[in-house]
Amino acid sequence: MKTRELKVHKSNDLIEASYKLSLQEQRIILLMISMLNPYKEKEFQTIRISIQEFMELVGVTGKSKYDDVMSITKKLRERTLVIKKPESDLIIGWLSSAEYFKGKGYVELEFSPKMKPYLLQLQELYTPYNLKDIIKLRLSYSVRIYELCKQYQMIGERTFQLEVLKGILGIGKDKYKLYADFKRRVITPVVKELNKSTDLSIMYEEKKEGKRVATVKFVFCKKGITTKEKFTPEGTNPELFKRLTTYFLLSKAQANSVMEKYSEGRLKRNLYYAEKKYKEGGVDNIGAYTLKCINDDISDQKSLFKEEEKEKDILRIRAQMEEQQLEDLERNYYIQKEKAAEDYLSTLSEIEIEKMRDEISRETKSQYGTGIGYEVMSKRAFLAKMAELAGFPLLEEWMETEKAKMNE
Repeated sequence: MKTRELKVHKSNDLIEASYKLSLQEQRIILLMISMLNPYKEKEFQTIRISIQEFMELVGVTGKSKYDDVMSITKKLRERTLVIKKPESDLIIGWLSSAEYFKGKGYVELEFSPKMKPYLLQLQELYTPYNLKDIIKLRLSYSVRIYELCKQYQMIGERTFQLEVLKGILGIGKDKYKLYADFKRRVITPVVKELNKSTDLSIMYEEKKEGKRVATVKFVFCKKGITTKEKFTPEGTNPELFKRLTTYFLLSKAQANSVMEKYSEGRLKRNLYYAEKKYKEGGVDNIGAYTLKCINDDISDQKSLFKEEEKEKDILRIRAQMEEQQLEDLERNYYIQKEKAAEDYLSTLSEIEIEKMRDEISRETKSQYGTGIGYEVMSKRAFLAKMAELAGFPLLEEWMETEKAKMNE
C-alpha cells in the first residue's frame, strides 16, 4: 500500500507528551491517526484494520496471526502517556478498546475519548506531516525526534535540556545515566536514520555546563533547501563570518562561537559600534574590543541595523501568517468537499450507492493494492468521487478562487 496520500495531524501538546511506544505500536497509532478526519470529526469512530494490513504494518510473519495480533493490541491497550496542561498532568491511555474478530480478518481499535482535543477539531498549534515520511523508520525514538523537529521546521532548530528530552521520549531516570550512553544508543543512530530515510536533513550540537552535557540542540531543514555544511555558523552566513575574521580580526573559533550564540541583527549592531569607535581612534586592539562589544551587547542604539532587523522580523512574521492562511484554506477546502460529497450522496438510491462503492473499491485495489491503509484510501476515494460528481472543484482551482476573494 502506498501511503503518500495519508497524513498525520497531531496537536503540539501531544507531540511533546511523555510516553514510550515500541516501533510496532508507533506504527499502529500513526496509521490510526492518519485515518482520522482532524478537521470535521467531532467524535472518534471505531477504526477497522484488516489482519493482512495489520501484519504488514508491524512486520510480523508466521501462522499464529491471532496470538500475534492479540498480544500487540493488548500491550498497546495498556500503554499510557502524560500530557502537560497548565494546571495539571493528564495521564491517559491511547485506546479505549481493541477488538479482534475471529474468522473475519480484521481488528477494530478506538482512541480514548480524552484524546479528542489532541487529534480532532484541530484549528491551531498542531503539526501535520506525511505518513510515508516516517512509517518505515526502524527506531522508535526516530519517530518521536522527527515529530519534535517537524514541529519547529519553520524555525530550523530546537534545543532541549537533556533531562527534558529524555522525559519526552519516555526514558526513565535510571536509564542512560551517562550522556555517552544516551548519545550512542539514541541521538547518533536516530540522526543517522532521519538523514537517510526522511524528508529532513538534521544534525545536533551539545552544550556543556561545567564538565557535563546539559542541552542538545537539533538543527534541521527540509532536504533540498540547503546542504549539511551550511548548518555550521560559517556556512550559514559566509559574508558575516569573513567580515568577523578579516576586518575585526576574530579567530575562526571566536567567529563561529558568536555567530552561534547571537542573532545576525545583534552582531551587526555590535560591529557597527566597534567599527565607529575604531575609526574615532579610541581602540588599540580591534579584535579584543569587538569581542567585548559582542559579548556585552554594546551598540549604538541609533544603528540602522536595528531597523533592518525589525524589517526582517516583519517579513518573517508575514511569511508565517501567509503559510498559516494557506493551511486554513486547505483545511476549509476538505470540510466543504466532504459536505458536497455527503449532499450528493443523499440524492442517490441504496442500489446506486452500492454500485459506486464496488466500482471505487476495484479502482483503489488496482491502484494501491490492499495493504496498509486500504480501507481509509477506499473511503476517501469514494467521497472524492461523490464530490467530483457534485461538481466540487479541485484543490488548486478552489484555492485560487478563495485567494482571489480575499484580495478583493
